[in-house]
Amino acid sequence: MSEQRQSCRLDWAESSWTRWMQILLFSWITPILSLGNKRTLIENDLNDLSTNDKCSVLLNRVNQYSSKWQGTWHVLNRTFYKDFLMSILLVFPLVMAHVAQPLLIRHIVLYIKGQSRLPAYAGYLFAIALCSSAIVQAIIPQQIFFRNTHIGMRVRNTFSSIIYKRLLTINTAALHKTTAAQIINLVANDVGTIGAGKSTLLAAILGEINLVSGKLELYVNSISYAPQSAWIFADTIRANILLGKPMDEERYENVIKACCLDIDLQNFGEVGDLLMIGDKGINLSGGQKARISLARALYADADLYLLDDPLAAVDPKVAKNIFDQCIGPYSILRGKTRILVTHQTHFFVEADQMILLTNGHIDELHIEQQPEIESSNNTSETDLSNNNETDWALNSTMTDMNSIVKNETSVDGAIKWNVWLQLFTSPPLRWFGFFLMIIFMLGNEALYDFANNWLALWSGKDKIEQRSPFYAYIYVGAIVTTLIVALIRAGYVFYIILRGSTYFHNRMLKGILYTSLRFFESNPSGRILNRASKDQQVLDELLPLTLSDTMQYLLMTLGSIAIIGITNPWVLLILIPLAPTVLWLRRFYMRSSRQLKRLESATRSPIYTLFSSSVDGLTSIRAFDVQGDFLNMFMERIDTNSRAYFILLGTVRWFGLRLDLLASLLTLVTAILAVALRHQIDPSAAALSISYCITLTGLFQWCIRQSAEAENFMTSAERIHEYGQLVPESHRNSNESGTLVQPADDWPSRGIIEFKDYTFRYRPELDPVLKNLNLRIESKEKIGIIGRTGAGKSSLLQALFQLVDRSAINGTILIDDIDIGRVSLNHLRSHLSVIPQVPILFCGTLRYNIDPFEQFSDEECLTALEAVQLKQLATPCACSINQITPQYFFQEASWPLIAEIFEERLSFLARHRASGDIIAAIFANDLYVARKKHPYNAASSPAAIPFTDLLDEMDDIFVCHDFGQELKPNMVLHITIGATRAAHAGKGVAGR
Repeated sequence: MSEQRQSCRLDWAESSWTRWMQILLFSWITPILSLGNKRTLIENDLNDLSTNDKCSVLLNRVNQYSSKWQGTWHVLNRTFYKDFLMSILLVFPLVMAHVAQPLLIRHIVLYIKGQSRLPAYAGYLFAIALCSSAIVQAIIPQQIFFRNTHIGMRVRNTFSSIIYKRLLTINTAALHKTTAAQIINLVANDVGTIGAGKSTLLAAILGEINLVSGKLELYVNSISYAPQSAWIFADTIRANILLGKPMDEERYENVIKACCLDIDLQNFGEVGDLLMIGDKGINLSGGQKARISLARALYADADLYLLDDPLAAVDPKVAKNIFDQCIGPYSILRGKTRILVTHQTHFFVEADQMILLTNGHIDELHIEQQPEIESSNNTSETDLSNNNETDWALNSTMTDMNSIVKNETSVDGAIKWNVWLQLFTSPPLRWFGFFLMIIFMLGNEALYDFANNWLALWSGKDKIEQRSPFYAYIYVGAIVTTLIVALIRAGYVFYIILRGSTYFHNRMLKGILYTSLRFFESNPSGRILNRASKDQQVLDELLPLTLSDTMQYLLMTLGSIAIIGITNPWVLLILIPLAPTVLWLRRFYMRSSRQLKRLESATRSPIYTLFSSSVDGLTSIRAFDVQGDFLNMFMERIDTNSRAYFILLGTVRWFGLRLDLLASLLTLVTAILAVALRHQIDPSAAALSISYCITLTGLFQWCIRQSAEAENFMTSAERIHEYGQLVPESHRNSNESGTLVQPADDWPSRGIIEFKDYTFRYRPELDPVLKNLNLRIESKEKIGIIGRTGAGKSSLLQALFQLVDRSAINGTILIDDIDIGRVSLNHLRSHLSVIPQVPILFCGTLRYNIDPFEQFSDEECLTALEAVQLKQLATPCACSINQITPQYFFQEASWPLIAEIFEERLSFLARHRASGDIIAAIFANDLYVARKKHPYNAASSPAAIPFTDLLDEMDDIFVCHDFGQELKPNMVLHITIGATRAAHAGKGVAGR
């Protein structure tokens, strides 16, 4: 593409005074409209923004004035007053044209009546002057509106950048101006129980929490940070590791090898580290996300490295390799200060200093090494796998990961009729409501035209007849009735459209909630938020007004043309060539305008995605000091969106101006015919027709333009409708009957699970993750699942909860002798419990998180909270929990989930590795839970039983890389490259 094609066309037009017509008539927009009529527009077809429109320039301008002026209005005034001044100056010739119009009409009417002493050609001069006035009123408002919306775009972009900049910098502590001390081979380990304050200690070092008392001194210039919950944003693996830093090939390769990512990149194929990652790393395993997060921390050349439990998500053998190569005394970080938070005590022997935290206080410093700690360092050597086994078993889903994240779809062509019909015929009124709306609109227009015709008839009578109250009564009655019907019509039209908007929203919400997880793997959260927020806002706020204007002004335009045709039929001759010209012009405009609107919507999604990702990774962004890089990235995405938005603003004015000029031509023809046929036409009728023509100048273009704008806004309805059409998760199984069974309410009562020739894929086109699995789990058995990172451990839990399409599954899973493929998903999932790898707490109260459907009493909720040591937080029980509040950290957030599970007393529990430390803490504290009703004996009396005994009464499948002495499974299931091996505890594997 040539450089001229990429540059801003408006800048090109303004660069020379000889191109003033290009600016006046918006002809600089014509090339993009012509291109859109030849082929589908893509992002590269959009012209670049003017330098003064770019976010970086606008932000610098605002920053210059914000330091001198207080208040938003003063800053805006100083920044954009020159642009506002030009719009104000354009108002004066517009006012003069408006004042001249009635004076010119008066002279034309006097000339028709023969009361003017001017020469014969004067009437034609008045007609030309009236047309010139209409042309001025066509050109200047379009320029004013374009300039004002252009300023609005600049203000919006500026404040969006300011908000994002404040988001990145808020609560950031300034580093002390001290020199970094050279500390050789000092490794500090931070240990403690769940909720003891380990992550809070790191947050304090990063300046993410407020200092209440005391003093924190940092003698370092730079800090690198690996968070406990890996932060991954939607981009390539390389971009996630570099995080805006320049590429150093040697250091990059060393970091990749040290974090054991080299084998992963080889398995990704040719794409390697340029693999696109889905939103929040949805197409990566937990271990891969943790290692990418650690690689990012290691790549940064910092003085201090804060590592918040980065080894928890990988298996023991990989953890040992990573520790030796990344953290240990002979690692690539030797000579740097490292603070490591971990629960894996076998790494303590490598530490120069250990800190034990208890309830937020340092309990012991320089803890003496215990023999049992040293002996536990060999855990990885007793692994079930053979020495020759591949260390990093990646399932075959990785070979197709690059195609998981899809580009946002953009439908070409006109809006489908079924979308329009669903908007106007939504429940509860459906077609009756639609036809009633048409009746109101036709009735209102008929009353309006009747009132105007009655006024013309009244003014044409002689003076004696004009004094009759009869005409006044009829006119006043018509006006009052018109106002009442207009109010009812307006309210009813808004009601119908808003009901349709609500219907679209509810269908979209239902579609998103009931569709398969594959949809969320392919669509970043920003894309979904874009449709659920901005597109829904268009339906709720902009579309009702635009459609109401379109229907109202369409009827007014048709009524005006009818009145003009009745008073002067010769005018209708001009409509023969005018009507097809308008239709061609609208089609020419709409073909490109729809595409530009879709491009504007599609380029808006990355802005929401980056904003959402930044909120999740604020601590990491500030720790790596890359706020400037992310601000530039945010401003670039706003600029990309503004390229489409700016051209869209210009096309609207291009179209409106040409419609106004065509209406001005109609005014000229009507005025000339009135003067030429002055002996055959009534002066009052001539005045009425000319007045309608002048009204038609703005009315006609507003009607056509609003219809085009409504069609553009309907692209938002189309996008929401697309999510409303999402296919829900299938409830059918793979056998021929496809009939669902309804198990008993207490199912599963025994908890016997059996896999029969079970093969599991994430998608039908991929290779299997679990292959021909045959396994039987007896009632109340504990099954431990171990395996390498990415081996398919999580896949087993997804299979139990039927989280993938049935077309990707072969074989059956039986729970209490019932095929779960024939059980409705709602019934199946409501009778199984899971503690996920990444615990999620909903915004709201603690009680809502453990009992969202209010099925239990306050006493039962308190009992469940007491069982997991959270009763102290329930005073009162409705104490608020916010999902992003720092008082609940990654592992601590699982406690309410455990409370909810044991409150419901289900007979099956699946646990993921993230909760392993919590379960171990429960065993260590010997907790007791008050049992209201034994799950297998309804007649049993309430009693207080140990928490561990309650676990013994349930089928428990826990996924981990390793398990300690507290977890005593009856069977260990080892998964490697989709294959499985089972060993019973009696054969000496339970203790491992």
